[in-house]
Amino acid sequence: MPRNKPMEQFFSYVIGLLVATVVVGAMVTTFYLTSPQRMVDQVASLSVAELKEIVRSIDADGIPANGPKKSRLLAAILQLGNGDSEMKQRVEGLSLQQVHLQNEIGAAAKVSLEKLGAKAFPALREMLESSDTTTVGRAISSIHLLGESASSFAPKLIEMVESGEPFNVAAGLLGLETMGPHALPALEVMEEIILKENFQRQMSISKICIGLGRDAAPMAEKLEQVLNTGIPSSATWAGIALGAIGPVENVDTVNLLASRVTNIRQVDKERALLALALMGGEGIDAKEKVKIAMEDPNSRVRCQAAYAYYKITEDEQLPATVLGALLQSSSTRGDALHFLAEMGPAGATAIPQVVPFLESDEAYLREGAVIALGRFGNKAADAKMKLLELSADPDPLIREAVKSAVASIEKMPKSESTE
Repeated sequence: MPRNKPMEQFFSYVIGLLVATVVVGAMVTTFYLTSPQRMVDQVASLSVAELKEIVRSIDADGIPANGPKKSRLLAAILQLGNGDSEMKQRVEGLSLQQVHLQNEIGAAAKVSLEKLGAKAFPALREMLESSDTTTVGRAISSIHLLGESASSFAPKLIEMVESGEPFNVAAGLLGLETMGPHALPALEVMEEIILKENFQRQMSISKICIGLGRDAAPMAEKLEQVLNTGIPSSATWAGIALGAIGPVENVDTVNLLASRVTNIRQVDKERALLALALMGGEGIDAKEKVKIAMEDPNSRVRCQAAYAYYKITEDEQLPATVLGALLQSSSTRGDALHFLAEMGPAGATAIPQVVPFLESDEAYLREGAVIALGRFGNKAADAKMKLLELSADPDPLIREAVKSAVASIEKMPKSESTE
């Protein structure tokens, strides 16, 4: 009998479809099992105790290298900020050692603590009253991350500084670093102790004065002494504090800072420029030195200088152009993204140079690009779809940054919303 060709072809077709379905299904399953969404789903299913255990692992093991373990750690920190149950356990999980405040672990904890908001305060108050200094230190770290939103703790922090007990002084100052004007009642005691303390306490006092701005003017002469005689870490922070305070009698702030723009030490130049940026138009006498630092191709502080030049002159075009060009260099692109973000909408002319970094292999550059575009606000509307593509980025912090950036872009500018 002759073969039934059509029937044979039909069965071949059906079998092909089945095989294709299995293959596609396997691909989908594999993608899910290795995707950020799977990580989110997995971490979301864990108990608060399990999440806390993941976070606490960094105390013994340190921060894992980039990869699934690190993503899981960050996801666990962010998940602790989602919920109202077992608040004490959540807060304890998010309360870090001081060493992590300035890294991505601290950034993730800050996001979660801000989500918890005032709900976290009772647990933090209980931790502050502990007889265990490690517990108190962790509570202070959380208050530091919460900043002015936790201003109800300011009186307790000031009381700790006034106690004179070394641990309490250090802890209280750390908590007050981010309290802004709420730290003002501590001004008198800080003025008494700044020249007696070690460089770490001097750094904390300088940071508090930055938050106080002009209200810290009574500290200016002593900050000048720290600037002139302290070691680089404390001296340079004292310089930034003087910039935040602005011109005062008996302290030639602009010339003090301008002279450091040409210093040999990198940290002196960087922080002097940031201090001048804080002075804004009052730092205009330093314009030429700042411009030279911005345009010198051999300068290692061109990014900081471009930002300072923008702040003291209000010229948007030249600094944004310089920062856009510095995005092309691997040694400066991280700083360039940061300072374009600091410029806000004024840096938006660099959008074409920023957008390509959304596809960078480096997580910190993707995140920097996301943050910058968000700070540009509505001017970055055309980049919204590219941003949304990072909603499934492997890095949890980038996914959080995308949410904030898109919300900022979608927010109607004040000039339009009031018409």
